Amino acid sequence: MILSAIVAVSDNDVMAKDGKIPWFVRGEQLIFKRLTTGHPIIMGRKTFETPKTLKGKPMLLPDRLNIVVTRNRHYQVPEGGVVVNSLKQALELPAVKQADEAFVIGGAEIFELAMPHVTKLYLTRVHTTIEDGDKFFRFNQKDWNQTHKEFYKKNDVPDRPYDFEFQVWERSSPASS
Repeated sequence: MILSAIVAVSDNDVMAKDGKIPWFVRGEQLIFKRLTTGHPIIMGRKTFETPKTLKGKPMLLPDRLNIVVTRNRHYQVPEGGVVVNSLKQALELPAVKQADEAFVIGGAEIFELAMPHVTKLYLTRVHTTIEDGDKFFRFNQKDWNQTHKEFYKKNDVPDRPYDFEFQVWERSSPASS
């Protein structure tokens, strides 16, 4: 199983502000959907509670096994999702172990815990600066090889107000097991 992280950040490494993604860039969202559909996704509770909600409650992202990591042993997610109390528990789930690829999608604490185990990083760099946001820690590029890069130009319609660059990085030194 390949453990991957997928994240979008601004030029100053902000990935969220006030618990929300600080931009709407349709192309970036389509990349996320294309890559993660059909694969287990691992996220922290706050990230799970961030997307669109149904009647004020968090919704599972469709066509993916949603795994929510929380310290709250009584936390519940809608049917079809899984709650675990540690990243280790998430990585030991049979659905994760048997998957060809599983994705860590956030937030900051889960990324920090997962990065020693991640072998592939899908990084979207949205070309804007967001002040006072939650930062994605810088990964040490000397331990990684960039294997893919695509540039997307902003357009005049509201769905792509920023240029962005999609990058794929693969770990060159062994990940922790």
